[in-house]
Amino acid sequence: MFSPRDFLELADELVQSPGKFPEATARTVISRSYYSCFLETRKELERALLSTPAGTKLSSLIRSRRQQHRLVESLVKAIDGPSGMRYSDLRMARSAVDYDLVDAQVLDEYITPDNALDLARRVVADARAFFQRVKWLTEDNRVKSRYKSIDRTIGQFNSNPMFA
Repeated sequence: MFSPRDFLELADELVQSPGKFPEATARTVISRSYYSCFLETRKELERALLSTPAGTKLSSLIRSRRQQHRLVESLVKAIDGPSGMRYSDLRMARSAVDYDLVDAQVLDEYITPDNALDLARRVVADARAFFQRVKWLTEDNRVKSRYKSIDRTIGQFNSNPMFA
């Protein structure tokens, strides 16, 4: 079975040897870094939330395949704000490199391939800790309101007609 980590390893190899197409390589590195991060983070979110009341709703949303990127971004922000901001930065960079033909110099001012790799690695490392963090959020009375924001986020996506 394909491992999303392979995208990150490919991106790392491309950074080391950009070849004849440095801008295309930079764009590919940023894009593959994001997709590795997205797929790994989505997997960790499913694992972390599976045993919670929100888990059933999340599973059906993931299977619907609609707005998954926004859902993952919203959940990461609800669980870990700083990690959510890193994820958002990487997602915006991926959109820019995949859809906008901005000049390479402008692109480097926004995010470099090395930055994208670093962001992806950091978000995935954070996501691997989500299981313990969600367990803590659901069990500790002082932080149950934080968990409620996770449940509310899933509920908003679940009731959105775009997912129907």
